[in-house]
Parts: sequence; C-alpha cells; structure tokens
Amino acid sequence: MSNLLILDHIRSQNCNIISIDGVLLGQAMCSVTLPSGTNRNLIAPGKDTAAILGPKTESNFIIRLFSFSSNESLIVPNLYKVSVYISLSENEYYEVSFENLTPHPNGEGRNIYMFNINEVSTIDINKEQYDASTIIRRPIDWSNINIPIGGSTNDYAFEELCRDIILKDNKYSNFIFLSQGPDRGRDGNYELIESPFPKSTTVRKCLLQCKYSNNISSNITQNEIHTELVKVIQHNPDYYILATNRNTTQNFTDWLYAIQSEYRFKIVLVHRQTIENLVWNNTNTWSKYFG
Repeated sequence: MSNLLILDHIRSQNCNIISIDGVLLGQAMCSVTLPSGTNRNLIAPGKDTAAILGPKTESNFIIRLFSFSSNESLIVPNLYKVSVYISLSENEYYEVSFENLTPHPNGEGRNIYMFNINEVSTIDINKEQYDASTIIRRPIDWSNINIPIGGSTNDYAFEELCRDIILKDNKYSNFIFLSQGPDRGRDGNYELIESPFPKSTTVRKCLLQCKYSNNISSNITQNEIHTELVKVIQHNPDYYILATNRNTTQNFTDWLYAIQSEYRFKIVLVHRQTIENLVWNNTNTWSKYFG
C-alpha cells in the first residue's frame, strides 16, 4: 500500500514520542493532514487542524500532536521521533515513524509539525506488535523512582519493584529478601511452581539479583556478575535471575549465556525493556513507582 494511503489513515491515533537517544518520552494522540489536492479521494483535513491553521490551501504534510499522556512541556522540547501503529484491516498492520519534524509557522505552540514524506518510515508489523502498541506507555524516569515506605534508596525501590512484579503472578511464592550484601543490594529468594504435567507440580528455587543505576546507559560488566555468580553457587538455586535497569550490551549478553554450561542452575537475564513493559501493563505498578 502507498505511503499516502497509509498516512491518510492516521486520524486520532495513539503515538509514541521518542528522544534522540531512543528514550520514550511519553505518548500522545496524533493526526496527519495531507497537502491540499494530494488526492481528491482522500479525507479532508481534520476540523481541529483546519481551525488552527485557517482556511487557506495547505501545501505541506502535517502531523498534529494532542492529548499528551504526561507533562507536555517536558516532552515537546526533546521530541525527535514520532511512531504510530495503525491497523488497516484484520491482517494489515503498520508502524509509521516520523523524524526531522519542523514546527508549522502558523501552528506555534499548538504542536503542529511539517514533515517530508520521503523521510517517513513505514514497516509491516504483526497483530501482536500492534496490540502491544495500544498500551499506554507513561514515561519512566529511573532516576526518580518512588521509594516505598521503609526504604531510603533508589536501589531499594528497584528491588521492591521487581518483587512486586514477581508476586503478581501466582506461579511464584514465598519471596524473601536475603541479608543485605556489601554493595548494599539485597538478593531475593523465591519459589517457582512448574507444572510439567496436569496435576503434577514441581517447586523450583529461584534467586533474584537486582542491579540498579540512576544512569540507565551505564553498562553492566562481566567482572561484577562473575563475582556474583561465585556467591550464587552457595545458595544452590535452580534459577539465577539477573534483573537490571542498566544497559546490557550484546557482548555481555552473549558472554552470560555462553557460561551457562559452567553452572548447574539456569541463568535468566531480565533487561530494562522487559521490566518497563511489565510496569506499563499494570497501572497500579506504574502509579506506585513512577506516578
């Protein structure tokens, strides 16, 4: 399908607003207006956009952002890319991305931007990706995570967040924090109930380690985790789960799974993106830690 026809379907669609560093700033609704006379079969400009820009003929491709999910004044100055997910039919889904947006001269302060159609990226996606895009992704500022009662550090809050995520699933139980380590981090010990066959269950011992940083771009290193793995052996778990909001390079990930054969327990790495998706999927969790 042509870009023009796809763009013409972007009417009051949910969109993600992303910074130049690839960080999700927030979400908004968006509508696209095509230049006057682009195609007489296409829908006319939305009445709200027309009311703002006036009745004159419009020669630019325009995208208007409105109904922001959070503080607009914090999102707009850092806007770099806008991504929209649309469904044209039961089996036809697209991700449309806009970069190099320029404020419209007649839409100052109204979040109306011009774009070059040749710089619009359109890719096919599946239904699962489209459904995931409908979740409201409120901004997650890891440096300002809310600290629950009883705690005093962001590290503590991150550990509690991971604990809350785990215990929302009834497959997990008996979660306890072990004693605080020299890095002031707490390892979590809990049980996973596996069911290899109907009415047949097996309890697995899991050890959770949380690695937090205010700076999400800081790389987690092989040396620090190798040291931790030596200590994990003493607890004799079935699973070692490393949950982090820090950056995990491909080299680190490859190394971690390459050494799996050296240990009797299974190693599971939980990336920041996975944790953020779980937070976005639960409004109460987001409100508790980031609201």
